[in-house]
Amino acid sequence: MMLGALSGYNNNSIAEGMVFRRTGIGAFVETAQVVEVIEDRMGIPHVRFNLQVSRGAVKPTVECRTLALETFSARYKKSIQTV
Repeated sequence: MMLGALSGYNNNSIAEGMVFRRTGIGAFVETAQVVEVIEDRMGIPHVRFNLQVSRGAVKPTVECRTLALETFSARYKKSIQTV
């Protein structure tokens, strides 16, 4: 499912399978792969994604998270892979 333009939160559509990357200070890197984009009971779109956090040579951690589409779009602006 693709949301974005219809929701008013984001001009760029975010779809299942898309991968986004956010870098921080030093070797800190977050990679988010979109699992699904769904609306809650109030009609607010949310992104469920697998997040891999890498910090230099330390083994990366992976977890599943959910953010409102607006928050996800603000945090993960750089798409590295599209569907």
